[in-house]
Amino acid sequence: MTVTIDVGTTAVKVLYFDETDHLVKETSQDYPTDYFGDGCAEQNPDMIVQAVFHSIKTLALTHKETIVLSTAMHSLMAVDKNFNKKTNLMIWADHRADEVIASFKKTPLAQVFFNKTKTPIHPMSPFAKLLWLKETRQGQTLNEQLEDVHWIDIKTYLWYHLTGYNECDYSLGSATGLFNSETLTYDEAILSFLNINNYQLPVLVPVTHTRVVTNSVKNRLGYSHAVVIGASDGVLANISEGMNQPDVHVTIGTSGAIRMTVPRPYTDPEGRLFCYYLNDSHWVIGGAINNGGNVLKWLDDVLFDGTSSIYSFIDTLDFRSFDPTLVFIPHLNGERAPYWDTGRTGSFIGLKMSHKKEALVKAVIYGLLFNLRHVFDTLQSVTGDISEVYLSGGFFKVKQMKALISQVLNVSIIESTTLEQTSKGALNLVSQMKKRLTADYKMITKVPTKEIQDYYAYYLECIEEK
Repeated sequence: MTVTIDVGTTAVKVLYFDETDHLVKETSQDYPTDYFGDGCAEQNPDMIVQAVFHSIKTLALTHKETIVLSTAMHSLMAVDKNFNKKTNLMIWADHRADEVIASFKKTPLAQVFFNKTKTPIHPMSPFAKLLWLKETRQGQTLNEQLEDVHWIDIKTYLWYHLTGYNECDYSLGSATGLFNSETLTYDEAILSFLNINNYQLPVLVPVTHTRVVTNSVKNRLGYSHAVVIGASDGVLANISEGMNQPDVHVTIGTSGAIRMTVPRPYTDPEGRLFCYYLNDSHWVIGGAINNGGNVLKWLDDVLFDGTSSIYSFIDTLDFRSFDPTLVFIPHLNGERAPYWDTGRTGSFIGLKMSHKKEALVKAVIYGLLFNLRHVFDTLQSVTGDISEVYLSGGFFKVKQMKALISQVLNVSIIESTTLEQTSKGALNLVSQMKKRLTADYKMITKVPTKEIQDYYAYYLECIEEK
């Protein structure tokens, strides 16, 4: 039996799989994020650890289960030598480093560091957070108060509470902006630039690295469980259908991402895509977007008073017709790939008094999909042509969206039946499950019309001028 623990941005999800890898039971527990006006986004790591232990106890484990961990990327916190927390957890959404990173990206070192790490130069990364601590008065003040500390992520903090070891998996390490993708070690030049050293960081270990829980945890849970350190949520989501190359996954939930599993690290010369390590023969390259279902939620608030009526309204629309002169740029929340620019904004281009609700909704839908297409094209420019993708996420529960994205991307769509992709990826990590036949899935193929192709071309013109 396998128990997967997925520590996400808003909640921990714990799933219990039997010997045949079928989901038997599950539980989850939420925890809050504190947002402040200066770009701060922090969580209490002790609250997260308690949520994990509470969820495990809820499932009433026996002694036979193996526990596998997954956490979100890009978190950072400080602990002392006894692993007592010295700060709260800065999560990926913390963007206090906006100004520092904007300045750093103008220097030659930005491209040098990206080429080494394959992690985009962006405020989300631990590199950016550590640079903020080094180069801003607010950060320096905090840093001076901390004195001699270790810098870790939430996985390492949880791992220490389970096993007593200060370790981090290579997958999460490769997303820190501190990890050299060739040597598979922390990069000494980057650490020196940040005024930190290896001693202050967790020991890097393979994603299948396994330990046994401490006696204290054994007494708390009732049994001595083996724990696999696992990988990051994004990388694991990409192996939810098996560890196969070159599987491509497109996900749109609140935000979104396109990821491809590849046999070696790729470098986008323009720094638009990430490439994160899973193991020596599996890397995941792709791009994440800030704007997905959250933009539809915004539009529902604006046009439908937040009643969620937009979804039934979309069902009534015929997307074969649209105004090709009305373009929506969906960067309401800044944007990650391919720009990695927190300052980008959204807009309507070509908006007239004659445009009604139907035209606005269609423009927003096409804008969201064209934004994804832009990342998709960027990925293809580095890896080569892509003919089919796995599709997942709440956005595609809306009727017509599956066929429409097949047209917009000009690929065949394989509908994934896996709901908890990160947890299934964690399961596959330990079971090395073989890929199921494509016949088990529903495939959709829609050829793009010339009108859609022209509309996308005009969208690209608009974002280049913006």
